[in-house]
Amino acid sequence: MKDTNEMKEVSKADFNPAMLILARESRSITQKELAEKLGVTQGWLSRVESGLREISDDILPDICTHLDYPMDFFFQKDKILGFGPTELFNRKRQSVSSKILQKIHAQINIRRIQLAKILSGVEMIEDNIPTYDIDEYRGSVEDIAKAVRSYWYVPPGPIVNLVQLIEDNGGIIIPFEFGTPKIDAMSLPAPGMPPLFFVNPNSPADRLRFTLAHELAHIVLHQRNVNPEMENQADRFAAQFLMPDNEIRPYLRSLTIQKLMELKLYWKVSMQALIMKATTLEMISKRQARTLWSKMGVNDYKIHEPLEDELPKEVPTLYDEIIDVYKDDMHYSLSEFSRLVNMNESEVENLYYYKPVNKLRLIK
Repeated sequence: MKDTNEMKEVSKADFNPAMLILARESRSITQKELAEKLGVTQGWLSRVESGLREISDDILPDICTHLDYPMDFFFQKDKILGFGPTELFNRKRQSVSSKILQKIHAQINIRRIQLAKILSGVEMIEDNIPTYDIDEYRGSVEDIAKAVRSYWYVPPGPIVNLVQLIEDNGGIIIPFEFGTPKIDAMSLPAPGMPPLFFVNPNSPADRLRFTLAHELAHIVLHQRNVNPEMENQADRFAAQFLMPDNEIRPYLRSLTIQKLMELKLYWKVSMQALIMKATTLEMISKRQARTLWSKMGVNDYKIHEPLEDELPKEVPTLYDEIIDVYKDDMHYSLSEFSRLVNMNESEVENLYYYKPVNKLRLIK
C-alpha cells in the first residue's frame, strides 16, 4: 500500500483507467452499480474510466474494496487485447449475453497479463504451433489438418491425448470457468506469448477434445485469414485432425448405435461427430443418417451421450508446472506471488496454488 503523498503523485501520472474498466467487468458490475457503491455519480465515474478526470485519492481505496483487487492492480500499464476476428462469426458466442461475454473477456485479459509476468521467470519450450495460409492449400483445411499431424509426427489413428500434444508443442491450456454452458473453450494468440487455450474443465471429454481442436484451427488458420467461413473451417479442421479420412473410413461401415458407442471410446470423439463424419465421407446414406439421428433423439443422446464417464478427461499439466516453479523452486510465499500477479491472496489460492510438479528449469 502506498502512503498518501506517494499515492497522490502516482495516481495523477500512472493510474490506468483501462484497468478500472477491466476490474469492474471482471466482477460483472455495471458502471452504474459501481458508482452507487462508491457514492458518486455515474457521470463522474464515466469520466474517470474515459481518462477525462483524475481518480480521487479518497475513492481509490473504496474501489479496491468493492472490486476486490489490490491497489497496484490499477497502476499496471499492460495493454488490453480484443479477441480478434474469430468472435465475429461465432454464432454460439453471439447468443451469450453481452454482460457475460464482457466478464469472460475481462477475466481472460487479466489472466493473460498475469501469465506474462509469470512466464518471465521460467524457461519455456519454443512455440511449435504452425500457421498456414488457406489459399496456398486451395481452401482445403483438411489438407492443412493432415499437414499439422505430419509436422507434429502424430502416428496414425486416434490422437491419444490432445491436451498433451498441444502442450508438448508450446501451447498453454488453462482451466477456466466460463459461467455458461454455451462456451467450452476460447483461444488467444497473444503477442509475445505462446498460444493460450482457455478450457471449461466441466465439459465432457469428447466435446472438449473437439472444441480444443476447433480452437487449435483458429490459431493455425485464422491469425491473418479472416473470412465468414472461419467457424465451418475450424469444425472441418477439427474433424480431420481427430479423425483422418483414410484412417477412419473402414470403421464407419454398417453403423449402428451400439457401434457408435464402441467407436466413441476408441476415437475419443462424440457419437454425433462420428455420424457427421460418416455422412461427409458418404459411408452412410442420407436415409441411414436420418435413422441414426432419430435413434439418438429418442434416446436423448443428442443432449447426454452414453459412456461419458468412461472416456477419461485429459488434464492440462503445463500450466500447473509453471506455477509450481514459483512455489517449489523459487519458494515464493503466497503474499509474494500475489504481489507478482497483482491479485488478492484469497483469489490467488483458488486460481493458482496446486500440487507441486517440478519439471521446468529456472532461467539463470
